[in-house]
Amino acid sequence: MGVALGDRDRGVDRPVVGLIGDGSFQYSVQAIWTAAQHNLPIVYVVMRNQEYSILKSFAVLEETPGVPGLDLPGLDIASVARGFGCRAVDVETTGTWSGSSRRP
Repeated sequence: MGVALGDRDRGVDRPVVGLIGDGSFQYSVQAIWTAAQHNLPIVYVVMRNQEYSILKSFAVLEETPGVPGLDLPGLDIASVARGFGCRAVDVETTGTWSGSSRRP
């Protein structure tokens, strides 16, 4: 998320889209506040699988599967974004993706 901020801040004159999972989003949520405060036109796409996938993968590699606290059910990312002053759209399927980024 920080890379998208930096790209926009250095004057890149093209759309900036940041892709991130819902687990990783928890580590960098303050980036959306910064984007809102500086009125930076960034689109963040947060893919929701309701877990810290990378940490689960590491647990398997380290032969410690079943580590508690790696599931993230019920996160409402859109409400978090709105709370930071951003416009947010929930997109459940690729069929509803079309046009969602163009809504006012």
